[in-house]
Amino acid sequence: MAPSDPVDRDIKDALTAGDPRRALRLTMRHHGDAVYHYCRRMVGDEQAPDIQQLIFIDVYRGFPAFDRRSTVRTWVFSIARHRCIDALRSRQRRRGHEEVGTSDLDDTPDPQPDPRSLLEHQDREAALRDCIDRLAPASRSAVLLRYQEGLAYADMAAMSGEQAGTIGRRVARALVVLRTCIERALGAQP
Repeated sequence: MAPSDPVDRDIKDALTAGDPRRALRLTMRHHGDAVYHYCRRMVGDEQAPDIQQLIFIDVYRGFPAFDRRSTVRTWVFSIARHRCIDALRSRQRRRGHEEVGTSDLDDTPDPQPDPRSLLEHQDREAALRDCIDRLAPASRSAVLLRYQEGLAYADMAAMSGEQAGTIGRRVARALVVLRTCIERALGAQP
């Protein structure tokens, strides 16, 4: 969303006028679905609604500190990114406590699909979703923000406090991992 976007301007105007509730309603109306879909891809269907609610609570509480240099969308996705990564780390810690002394199931390759189903779009989509889910949280977030949400590396850098080049390299490495994972899942030779 460009800084001159009317929705962005309306949200910032509501904040300037001291109406954070209106700003929140506008933010949720215009960014809520995208945030939910991002959360769903990051943490899964079960946790996505709860994480989305926490994000918009953080947005509301964070309005006084929002410096308005970035777009509202970039700022909201920065909060979403942090919340989702925190949820994934928490899940990994819980899983680590539950699986002490067991092998990591994520390292077990998926069984090869039936060759007739290789051409079906749904199988490729499922393989992609599974492979994205296997990425480290920071890589998963970078790939989703770049390709699902269409954010520029500069916006992603502003959100994370990292250099745009660092994020670009992370995405490039993740794409190689994704390609290999999808090829393996679909039975193609890497």
